[in-house]
Amino acid sequence: MGVQRTGSAAVSLITDGTSILFIRRNERKDDPWSGNIALPGGFVKAGENPERAAIRETFEETSIKLPPESITRRMDPMNTVSNPGVFVYPFVFSVKEFGSYSPGDEVAEIRVIRIADLQFSPSPADYGGSYVNRGWIIWGLTFRILRKYLGIS
Repeated sequence: MGVQRTGSAAVSLITDGTSILFIRRNERKDDPWSGNIALPGGFVKAGENPERAAIRETFEETSIKLPPESITRRMDPMNTVSNPGVFVYPFVFSVKEFGSYSPGDEVAEIRVIRIADLQFSPSPADYGGSYVNRGWIIWGLTFRILRKYLGIS
């Protein structure tokens, strides 16, 4: 497994009300979430608050500039299972349209997926299941954030 970290991280759930933007992380040996489907985000730097980290990381990973006033929901922080010392702060950003975006250095691909097109799968059972869309499997913390956002968990 990759490097164990502690501290906090932040992610951006960017939605237009019917779709959500996801990233597929690049494969990296030092990244415990290497290759996973995720929401844009990353670790909070020293002197930075989670909201600011979510905005900065989203720009670095997608080239999308999110204004702080587009936050419509601040979700309670959630712990990671694979790296239990890390707490992740999810922020919901509402946009009228996704506009242009391009993958940063840590991102292999960006995909906007309609919420209605997320197919539930009971696997992996020990993580509560997953969502599947055109070959992408959304599981783990991202799956749990989505469930909470959608009012399912």
